[in-house]
Amino acid sequence: MGILIKVTRSIDESLQRTGGYIAFDEWVQLVDSDPNLRMRTEPDVGVNPATGERIVILAGEADSEVEIGGEWLPFSEIQQR
Repeated sequence: MGILIKVTRSIDESLQRTGGYIAFDEWVQLVDSDPNLRMRTEPDVGVNPATGERIVILAGEADSEVEIGGEWLPFSEIQQR
C-alpha cells in the first residue's frame, strides 16, 4: 500500500509546468485543517549502520507529518518504507 499527497501549483491538470508555488501560510492552513496532518517539531534521527554515529536533522519550517495507523510519520519516512 502507498500514499501520495501532492499539493502543488507548479503542475497543472494536464501535467504541464506552471511555475506557480504554494505560499508557506497556505501550507500551514492546509495542515492545520486536516486532523491527520501536523507540522513537525521533533528532529529526524538516524544511525549510521557502519559507525553507529547518530545523525540528527532538525525539522524545517514547513516539514510536516501524517498519521497512519496511529503513528505519526514524517513524509520522508513514508517514501522510504
